[in-house]
Amino acid sequence: MGKYNSSTYRVEPLVKHIAGDLDRINSLLSLFNISVSSLPTEYRYGNDEKLLKPTKKHLMKIAEYVGTIKTQFPKNKNKDRDILYYGTREEKAKKTKEAINLIEDHYSEIQPSSRNWYIFEGYTHPDLFIEGDDYILIGEGKWTESHITTTTTNLSGDNEYRNQMIRHIQAALNYSNKKIYAFYLVDSECCYLSDLAIDAFAKQLECETIKIDLDEKKKILDCYVGYVTWQDIEKQLEGLKFRTKEEIDKAYK
Repeated sequence: MGKYNSSTYRVEPLVKHIAGDLDRINSLLSLFNISVSSLPTEYRYGNDEKLLKPTKKHLMKIAEYVGTIKTQFPKNKNKDRDILYYGTREEKAKKTKEAINLIEDHYSEIQPSSRNWYIFEGYTHPDLFIEGDDYILIGEGKWTESHITTTTTNLSGDNEYRNQMIRHIQAALNYSNKKIYAFYLVDSECCYLSDLAIDAFAKQLECETIKIDLDEKKKILDCYVGYVTWQDIEKQLEGLKFRTKEEIDKAYK
């Protein structure tokens, strides 16, 4: 993100403006035609982003994908991964089964810092995480980015797809059974607003390389409420003014 860091110059000022004020929070949420009835108990953003664990099911499926379908990987120094990557069909099948069993047996022990050979997706961390007694708000902030994020380290091939927002929502559902509202916060001049519509998001669910079952798709889609622009937020929330690129440029000189 560099100089125009959306977490610093967009998300942080927004949270500081609405924190502790239910009217302001609901004024923001009214842009999505939703509201909450109580103040949040937790705000996480910036250098203190909430880390959300991927589901056991997803970790097992991606391990199976890596071991039995995908064939092109960068060189690796880990012996177990090398067998999974470059072994014979029998060796890969055996190592895939071992990876799945390890996830099953040790899922509760997997931490953000874990570097286990059988883990192919880490914790996700939305730019904005606000939790209340019976709800969670998940916000992914974009400002100067040219597109939404649709890859991860282990799903970055030409025909592979891993949507960042879907990842956030899956992990949030894994974290809590509270009502989840997930959305993008973007610049009005970005070239991908059409990708953020609810209908577009529903289509993106179908593109996931690691397939999602119908019931989970419905739960994920029920959490997504669309997008709002930084410009609309400024208009909606009296007294909030984001720093412009020109103002940031002057500060850097």
